[in-house]
Amino acid sequence: MGIQDSKLSSEGTASALYLRLFEEVSVFTNSGVQVVNQKNFEALFGGPCLEFGQCLYKRLFEEFKSPVTKDIFFNACQKLEKIASYQENDTDTVKFLFTVLSNGEYTLPEQDLEGLIVKAMGYSLVMGTSSHEEAWSQSIPELVKWMAKNLSYHVDRDTREISKGRFAVWLSHHSPRMLLGIQLWLASLLHGHQVSGPTSADKSWQLLYQLPHLTAVSDKPSLMDTPLIWALSTNLPLCYLGRMTDQPKSAVPSYPVGCEWTQLYNSRQHGFGLNRFMHHSSDYKDPTITVLQCHAATGDEFIFVMAVDTDWKEGAFFWGKENCCLIQIKPDFQKITCGPKLLCLNEKSREFPKGLRFMAPSDGPKIKSHLYIEEDFSSVHLFDGKESVTLVAVEVWGCGDVSSIEQQQRWKEWESKEVQRRRKIKKESLEDWKENPDRAILEWGGIVTTHPKEQQQE
Repeated sequence: MGIQDSKLSSEGTASALYLRLFEEVSVFTNSGVQVVNQKNFEALFGGPCLEFGQCLYKRLFEEFKSPVTKDIFFNACQKLEKIASYQENDTDTVKFLFTVLSNGEYTLPEQDLEGLIVKAMGYSLVMGTSSHEEAWSQSIPELVKWMAKNLSYHVDRDTREISKGRFAVWLSHHSPRMLLGIQLWLASLLHGHQVSGPTSADKSWQLLYQLPHLTAVSDKPSLMDTPLIWALSTNLPLCYLGRMTDQPKSAVPSYPVGCEWTQLYNSRQHGFGLNRFMHHSSDYKDPTITVLQCHAATGDEFIFVMAVDTDWKEGAFFWGKENCCLIQIKPDFQKITCGPKLLCLNEKSREFPKGLRFMAPSDGPKIKSHLYIEEDFSSVHLFDGKESVTLVAVEVWGCGDVSSIEQQQRWKEWESKEVQRRRKIKKESLEDWKENPDRAILEWGGIVTTHPKEQQQE
């Protein structure tokens, strides 16, 4: 499904919208001919990023040596209409936008990778959040550098440039929605909205497009920030990114529609260990995102995200549905694996290693773990034990709505009452045994008896 809630109803409607845009960017020549003014086009289509508008103008109109007339402009809008309509794994659109972002070139130097990612993130934040200032700040977020680092592994060894083909392959695996914000920006212009800039309040056409926002955040430092939210929105399955329960499945768009990520557990606030982790994370029935921060003895830092598409389970078995994912955020951003039955969380069984494991998919008899966290949360063993690091912080974020939290609280309350009820039964059983006549008869005969509960107390 594309970005638009509905296609332009007719050629007449499309022409009216394109004409409105043409009026915005055009001027009259001395001979009375109305043509596109390059600076006006660049300012309007670039919006918060003039450089993008400049590159887009070059990509669309460089071949025309004469002034850009209304017909040429309309043809360009029709081309952009296809580009702005998001389709999963649309390689042609990715390659087109790559050439725009590379200023008309078919390759991009390695040193310019961060700039490309910043533009992609900036338009997503403009269209999906209120963080306009953060989107275009002077400093480059660390996460952008981690994404560029992994992308740099795909540059040509000799030229130190990446081709649009290699970029498309990397994008499809690690960040398929990276360019979505740019497509949304173009769609907003082509559909007659926000033609005066990014501050327009009219966003009804966007089908509630919105990046997740955080709730129930503790006063302790958090690993989850705006750049990380954006990066995860580009590659997580949609079950973590909001849902539209009031619409048929066929109408649900294939991009984030806004949701709350509620903090369920923060090791800095709630304490370390598998027991504390499960106390705050169990009984939550919707998908969760777990962020892990680790330090190596060398001083290197690792950050991982475990996306779990079902409620947490305890036992000596593997579980999880097809949308469970393990993503490395730092030192370089990459999706490591996705798939069903890759998780095991064991607290009780002595016949199975205690702790939390995220496994690697395997068709053979040998089972390998990508990540194994010891029971006390002291250490993390990475990549089948090839490297061990110290676990510094853990956060769990619930991706459901308010009803998910309310349901979890009801379960917790029921469990607490059930524990109290069982304790009361055991206490009454002990008191009854102390007054039991059979006990007195046995003790008269020289047999000393104690209730099992009395032995526990001793």
